[in-house]
Amino acid sequence: MGFLGSFPFVGRTLAISLVCLSVASTAVQAQLAQQVTYRWEMVATEGQVNNYMGSPDGSTDSVATADVLIKYNASTGLLHYEMTWRDLEWPLSKIHLHGPAGPSQSVMPHLWNVFTEEVDVLASGVDRRNDTWTDTVPLTDIVPGPPYLVTPGILQAMVDELGYMNFHTLGFPMGEVRANLVLVEENVPVTRAHRKCLDRMQRVRERGVRAWQRLGRKCFAGRGPGETFTDCLDAGSPETDALADKIEEAHQTSCWGFDRDGYLRFPAFGGGRQEAIAAASRTRTAGVVENLFGSDPSISGDKKVAACQSAVLQAVNACSYVVQREFRRCTRPGFRGTRGPAGADLPFDGPEDMALCLGEDSSGRIARACDRVGGGGDLIRRNLEARCTQKGVDPATAFPGCPSGDEQSCALAAARCRACQTVHATTDDSALFCETFDDGFDNGSCGS
Repeated sequence: MGFLGSFPFVGRTLAISLVCLSVASTAVQAQLAQQVTYRWEMVATEGQVNNYMGSPDGSTDSVATADVLIKYNASTGLLHYEMTWRDLEWPLSKIHLHGPAGPSQSVMPHLWNVFTEEVDVLASGVDRRNDTWTDTVPLTDIVPGPPYLVTPGILQAMVDELGYMNFHTLGFPMGEVRANLVLVEENVPVTRAHRKCLDRMQRVRERGVRAWQRLGRKCFAGRGPGETFTDCLDAGSPETDALADKIEEAHQTSCWGFDRDGYLRFPAFGGGRQEAIAAASRTRTAGVVENLFGSDPSISGDKKVAACQSAVLQAVNACSYVVQREFRRCTRPGFRGTRGPAGADLPFDGPEDMALCLGEDSSGRIARACDRVGGGGDLIRRNLEARCTQKGVDPATAFPGCPSGDEQSCALAAARCRACQTVHATTDDSALFCETFDDGFDNGSCGS
């Protein structure tokens, strides 16, 4: 009788414990299979290899391939992976998930490791040229230590597809074949944390729009001698210079990390990227001015014409801002599931629902700012009439970027186009199609 057999109670307890562990392990595996939050599927090839820090170069000329499956369950924190490699030219030495990095980048940091060193490959007993390796582990258990540790952004980088599975071999220590991350499934409910993040980032976007609009009016009307409009915008202002910090602070406090249920606080759709917010606001401000005044915008030396130009530019900016603000006011109840535009699922469960909020005007605020016939008209029409036509200014002269005689439609289309493009760039909303939103026609006037 073995040692534990000398103590029947201890042996029985251990046996029961082992059975419980086995059952628990089976239950965890079943839970993981049923509650997959994220799923990635890729095929590693030498064509994705980027060993020279430039565009993918296929620098190994290897015929090898590898299938990669990764699943993550937010409710358990468990990560499951399956790796099958075939026809490696050299013996496998390591498998790392590198990142954050796009398809044309190579980086030293690891998001997590399958085999950290060659000794791990040897210990596993796998065939180093053709074999399969699979495991289910807590994600935190396979994150490497310094100097390659990438902290809380690991899962976010994976969701953003900013990483690649690198199969290192003895003959190609930098990687023989590589698979860039491809997210194929994302089962994430819209949570309270997501709604907070979305609202905060949209508000900071609106703040950025206002800041760049103010700078745009200044650059158009009062830039220094010999300074072009673009030079003036590029120089920025204290207000626009402070935007990056404001955006970063908003993202860190409202969108970073995990909520209490283990979901990323950054939403599966609608959140946009920090770097896109200031860039989009600047680009669209320049775009509005170019739409109205041409590629080399300059305010007229004639005071009446200049007053006409400034008044209409202000009205166009106001219209563009109101369209974006009303978009936020529509999406807030839509994500809560309390109210939404016609045709949208409640609560919103995809970018198609969110896109229906662009231009939604049950309050009438967009009409008052942008396009209302009768009832005093909209701000664009009023300014064109009061500050241009009634002052004897020919709109065709004041707005060389617009077709003669169609300045109102041109100004409205510019406002709607640039509002749509800003929302598109800062929400990653693939369902938005700005080409038809600006003037109702697919005519190349705005772009997607």
